[in-house]
Amino acid sequence: MSWNYDRLLCGGIWCIVQLDYEYVEEEKKNGMPVQIRKLTPIQMPHVELEELKEGRKQFTEDVLWIVSIHELKEKGYVPCENRRKCKMNQIEQIRARHSVRNYLDKPIEMEKVERLKEKIEECNAAGNLHMQFCPDAGKTFNRALNRFMGLGSAPSVIACVGRDDDSVEERIGYFGEQVVLLAQELGLNTCWAGTFNAKNVPAEIEKDERLVIVIAVGYGADQGRPHKSKKPEKVIVSDGEKPSWFNFGVEMALLAPTALNQQKFEIALNEDGSVEVTDKGGLFSKVDLGIVKYHFEVGATYAKSQGEEQSCG
Repeated sequence: MSWNYDRLLCGGIWCIVQLDYEYVEEEKKNGMPVQIRKLTPIQMPHVELEELKEGRKQFTEDVLWIVSIHELKEKGYVPCENRRKCKMNQIEQIRARHSVRNYLDKPIEMEKVERLKEKIEECNAAGNLHMQFCPDAGKTFNRALNRFMGLGSAPSVIACVGRDDDSVEERIGYFGEQVVLLAQELGLNTCWAGTFNAKNVPAEIEKDERLVIVIAVGYGADQGRPHKSKKPEKVIVSDGEKPSWFNFGVEMALLAPTALNQQKFEIALNEDGSVEVTDKGGLFSKVDLGIVKYHFEVGATYAKSQGEEQSCG
């Protein structure tokens, strides 16, 4: 070992370990449930830290941000400490994302699957939901309409499950869209689908839960296309001049995916500065409402932070 990895003798060694876990009741006294499946040693090169520090002092703030993003993405993280830049990233994904119904026969890499699962777990905790990533969509989209639209080619699916109460659909829209935008950032494509074979969705659904909707996910045969959108004045229901953060929030809300692209919602700015988003009813209108609210929040938060930066000089 020391011949192959000489740094064991002068500074140590790192490694990547893949573990298998299998618990067998009959073997609990004599066996170990955790076993090493693969171990890959990594030799850490010698680094002159002082030289690195001096070099970094020459970076501008913008360059430092780019370098930090790159380094953190290499480690599987996306930094969101800087709220403005985090929201800016989401705005880019909102603008780039379009529904995709035809998919390539290409599996999603395990690293991306793990990122999606982590985000789903985070959203489940925040929204009291039970959304699940199903790597094999199976026969979820085996209905004639699904096959006609192309969704039958989707390799994976996100089952949007939650405790069946009055707010579950809105919460699924609000938190499910966060997963959708992450998928877009990872180079994947998605489609909110209200037509599917519920019996064939490979998800765990408790007695007090309901499968509301599913999200097809995979590598699209194309990137989709934008749909015609309403004018802002068609969805704004309050009078008078509006602040820029409100208008930008509405702009992002109008890019939200809605059932049949009907955009059946209204947005009002109240006298106390609060915002009210309401739906006008219809198919999956509550899911749409949650998606729209999240889009508005992303846009308004970013626009407000821009104003704060300008006021600070």
